[in-house]
Amino acid sequence: MKHLIPYFIQEQELAGETHGSLQAFTLNIDLLGFTPLTESLMQEGLSGAERLSNLLNEIFDPLVRLMYARGGFIPYFAGDAFTAIFPCSDARQNAQALIQTAAMARALFRRRENRFGQFTIGLKFGLSYGKVEWGIVGSTRRSFYFRGHPIDSCGYCQTLAQSGDIVIDGALLRQLANASLKLEPLGKDAYRVASPLQILDFPQPLRCDELKKEIALAYLPEAVVEYKQDGEFRPVVSIFLSFANITGHEAMGRFAEVVLQQTATFSGYFKEIDFGDKGGVMTIFFGAPIAFENNVSRALEFVLSLREELRPLEESLLCRYRIGMTIGTAYTGIVGGHERCQYACVGNRVNLAARLMTKADWGEVLVDEEIQLASAYRFLHTGDIQYKGIKGNVPTYKLLGRNFDNDPDYAGPLIARQQELQALADFVADGLKGQRAHIAYVFGEAGVGKSRLTYELSKELQTRLDVQWHLCQVDQILRKPFNPFIYFLHNYFEQSPESSHYLNSTNFDARFRLLLKALEDTDHTAKSQAARELQRTRPILAALVGIHAENSLWEMLDAKGRYQNAIQAIINLLLAESLVQPLVIELEDTHWIDESSSELLTELARQMTDYPICLLITSRYADDGTKPYALPRSVIKSMQHPLLEVDLNVLPAEAVREFAETTLGGPISDAFYQLLLRTTNHNPFYVEQMLEYFTESNLLNETPEGWTIQDENVQLSNSINAILTARIDRLSEQVRETVKAAAVIGREFDVPVLTEVMKQQRLFRDRKKMGPALLREEIKSAENVQIWRAMNELRYIFRHSLLREAVYGMQLHTRLKQLHQLIAEAIERLYTGQLEERYVDLAFHYEQAGVFDKTCEYLRKAADHARTNYLNQQALDYYEKLLHYLGAQADSVDEIKTHLKRGKLLELIGNWDEGQRAFEKALELAKHSRDVVMIGHCNNHLGHLLMLKGDYFEAKHHLSIAAGLFESVDDRMGFARVNGNLGTLHLRRGEYQEAKACFERSIKSGLVNGEAFAGARIVADLALTEMNLGNFDAGIAAVEQQLPLHRQRNDKQGVATLLVNLGIVQYEKGDYAAARLSYEEGLELAEELGDKQLVAIALGSLGLVIQRQGDYAKAMELFQRDLQLTE
Repeated sequence: MKHLIPYFIQEQELAGETHGSLQAFTLNIDLLGFTPLTESLMQEGLSGAERLSNLLNEIFDPLVRLMYARGGFIPYFAGDAFTAIFPCSDARQNAQALIQTAAMARALFRRRENRFGQFTIGLKFGLSYGKVEWGIVGSTRRSFYFRGHPIDSCGYCQTLAQSGDIVIDGALLRQLANASLKLEPLGKDAYRVASPLQILDFPQPLRCDELKKEIALAYLPEAVVEYKQDGEFRPVVSIFLSFANITGHEAMGRFAEVVLQQTATFSGYFKEIDFGDKGGVMTIFFGAPIAFENNVSRALEFVLSLREELRPLEESLLCRYRIGMTIGTAYTGIVGGHERCQYACVGNRVNLAARLMTKADWGEVLVDEEIQLASAYRFLHTGDIQYKGIKGNVPTYKLLGRNFDNDPDYAGPLIARQQELQALADFVADGLKGQRAHIAYVFGEAGVGKSRLTYELSKELQTRLDVQWHLCQVDQILRKPFNPFIYFLHNYFEQSPESSHYLNSTNFDARFRLLLKALEDTDHTAKSQAARELQRTRPILAALVGIHAENSLWEMLDAKGRYQNAIQAIINLLLAESLVQPLVIELEDTHWIDESSSELLTELARQMTDYPICLLITSRYADDGTKPYALPRSVIKSMQHPLLEVDLNVLPAEAVREFAETTLGGPISDAFYQLLLRTTNHNPFYVEQMLEYFTESNLLNETPEGWTIQDENVQLSNSINAILTARIDRLSEQVRETVKAAAVIGREFDVPVLTEVMKQQRLFRDRKKMGPALLREEIKSAENVQIWRAMNELRYIFRHSLLREAVYGMQLHTRLKQLHQLIAEAIERLYTGQLEERYVDLAFHYEQAGVFDKTCEYLRKAADHARTNYLNQQALDYYEKLLHYLGAQADSVDEIKTHLKRGKLLELIGNWDEGQRAFEKALELAKHSRDVVMIGHCNNHLGHLLMLKGDYFEAKHHLSIAAGLFESVDDRMGFARVNGNLGTLHLRRGEYQEAKACFERSIKSGLVNGEAFAGARIVADLALTEMNLGNFDAGIAAVEQQLPLHRQRNDKQGVATLLVNLGIVQYEKGDYAAARLSYEEGLELAEELGDKQLVAIALGSLGLVIQRQGDYAKAMELFQRDLQLTE
């Protein structure tokens, strides 16, 4: 058990003593430079608080070990300082020994040059001697104190010291037997030790007696005594209470008894009674180590109740007190060393509470801005004040009392849910019956009930008509391309990552056949076209859910083709479904939608006009209060789709009563009703969580007036974070740790991944009952208390994203890094053959884990995979993130290649200026590395882009350099590529002989045989060059010679390109029959590939041929299709 109270106090408890005094030497140690360190780290937010706590432990641990090894003990830690007490009953203690202890501590730091990471920390020492008073106070819950002249004086001496100084007072000086020690007077009866001090051998660490659990529980909450975690982040209310004019143990006991009892009544954590440079100070926290339903209101009620209870003592003892109070997220955990430690809260808001206390006048309670938002209480703004160590002016308020006239603060109009439900049901049903597309938006804040409303809507629609309902859920963390639609496809085709490839394929085929059969049974005129498109895009849909087949359409497509076909395949599937039965497509949480899904959604809106489809889109408001439209209103307006918008506000007051009475199965009392109104902000999720917590905690009684809360004095919070933290704290330690690990995996998590992670956790390693059965028990326990629900046997989802976010956010950054790494390693082990679909997950988890090489590896793979699938924006995002990492390493080859890939992608999407900058950056790095081949590639890419921009002079300059470099190192493929680009440049400029020469050099160098599609483009362009030279037969011969090679390779993209260009040459030659055959075959392949650009070229060209042949009606049809495609 950790040494959470001094061994001295345990000894007195066992002896039955409650107070006394002892002659002792005292040593106060203060950390010099800790304030700027704190200010610097606190600017980093939560991660800074965590680093600060780690530094504190790194600093304190050797000092604590030394103090105890030298016969002392530490009552408590006061932020960046502590006082050690060395009882004279120990024969080893004398003035010289105390100075030697201080010198040893100084030497410990000097060994490491006072460096702790990037910070320099010095030590200051104050030493004294005399009678120290001690006392144990409290009855049910106890605490202890140490005070007296030696405590105050050593603290005073420390304030006079500079870094490394040892300052003693007159009381200690008079105990010195060695008068030869050189001393320099400082301040009042204080002296700096100026003599050099020889360090004796460092003592061995002390083996402290084990702390007895029953004694620890008398002083500390069980949650602290049993605390085994590394620490976590929690919303904490910090209270610092300064007191004065309390002399003698009896008075101290009476005052402390009131504070301890009130702290226990309102379930706070009483940390300590400290006597130091601020006088007597008591520290109390609410929300740590256990969060309750309302940390702020509990703390405020504690303070107001304390006022009432202390009033008689103020009159009889003439004592005074003042309080500072704040709320904010803090690091919470164990601080100190092995021999002595405390459960503490560290953070900016904790520090601010201490500053507010010192600023307050006696009798005042000063609070921060967030505390004063508690509308059930009255506050007075006292000004915006600058506090030491706190950035900026802090709005400061004085607590006046309770606000008995407080009314609930409603946001928006007071409307009930039935009205929104009726409006939605009528709108959706009428639209579906009318066989026309329509769109409904539901906007609302988190927890306001959007999901519940859509659930009730689906039930209501089932009573009105036969309707299908497909859910497309957006992921809030990874935001993968097409994420909500991939989510839908996996559910639709019953795909599971845990199932075999055979079972997934079987499920896919069965569902696909079922749809085709249902489609065949309909009488809709569009069914044949839908069925044909389904058959064409079947391999696309299969690939999107991870089912791949050799030589399938998906494998033949380039990146752009895959992207375009993915969009069309998903849209056609949804359109086909609507032909079978009217369809509602629910897109949930579109405020997180990815760009690819947004594009798909826009295209779906364009194509669904005459289909019975309702798009039901739910979203939170943006941070600025605006509505983020996943489908722009301009698109909806241009397509003339009927539109309904529903703004979901908080529940009206009576609806809160109805919610509670329905949940509890009976009426509730007026007092309980008012309590719910005040503490839930009328948010239905808050109400739900409150009621679950009350029920689980057995806090409700059924009386003749209805259900009521047992403790009328308990004031509950309007903070959902506190509620959620309290829900997690109700779980057993094992279940809580399981939930924490699952939250790091994501909103949804796979049991096999969680199993691998939990195998590494101490709690599971230490328990005798090991294996999957143990984890299943914990998962089931969490499911029983509504933390998550099963999607299937091996996959679960948190019931609410807010719950998962709260669990994730409370964990330490070091802990999160460990879990992210374990998750990534588990994914690698479990899904070795399916990693392509998990590159993004792996990059995310390794990035969060801080594993550089793996992060770069999977960012590169994720970017390349996105580019291969024409997910251009996602690929650019990953490349940019990858470049951020690669810029930190010395080897520039990977960085150059990444700049080139990024540049090529920017060139592809038409962002030529940014692409040029990417190529120029790559060229700059390549020149620096003196890598001839890389310099050649950079010049080639840059020259090609400049050619596209029309800057032919600069383009030729760079391409010529590249050609020379590739030739100098006999890089045949590089030489072939750059000659292909030079040929295109000359072709654009009308320099046909030069173009022909370049194309022929490229072909001779082997590009045609080395890269199929690139070779097809060069031959196709060569054919056009020959045509422009009047050599029609030579151009036709070049294509006809190349075509068999691409047909043999099943390179449909290359064949389509060659055929369309062949048709152009044949048309210009006047051979319209041959041109028509080439165009028709090329068009068929382009349509199969979904290459809209090539389809448009083929349609227009074929139209010209047929026009020449006199079939004007057919030609007009082709021209109209061409025009429709290019609009």
